[in-house]
Amino acid sequence: MRLAVRNHVSLWAVLGGVGLGLLLIAAACGGGDADEDTAGNGATGPRAQIAMISNLQFDRAELVVPSGQDVTISADNQDGSVPHNFSIYASADSYASGDFPIASTEICSAPCVRDITVNLEPGSYYFICEVHPFMMGNVTAAA
Repeated sequence: MRLAVRNHVSLWAVLGGVGLGLLLIAAACGGGDADEDTAGNGATGPRAQIAMISNLQFDRAELVVPSGQDVTISADNQDGSVPHNFSIYASADSYASGDFPIASTEICSAPCVRDITVNLEPGSYYFICEVHPFMMGNVTAAA
């Protein structure tokens, strides 16, 4: 009888390990459209990405996102161990006058990725790394 119980427990341990392995593989592979994110609540939405790269710069000076809907922007700090953040303001003047950002990530040192979700009306907005204010560009929200 002891042998049967031991084999029964071993079978459950193997099945649990296989199930966990399949779950980890599925999570790593993701799935679906590369431009959409699946939140924990089952909602999906568009995604955009910008990177902070070596020489204290963004990988692009213009970021285009759809207007009038929630968009998740991933800010990927790839710049060695240099701290950066990503903030969106209504305009450069808004930033210069000390207004609060529309959205902002926390400051983090590479490697790190931080997400923000915005819902922008059509138009042009200003983005900046507040740690290095010479790192800037425009976000265009278009229909």
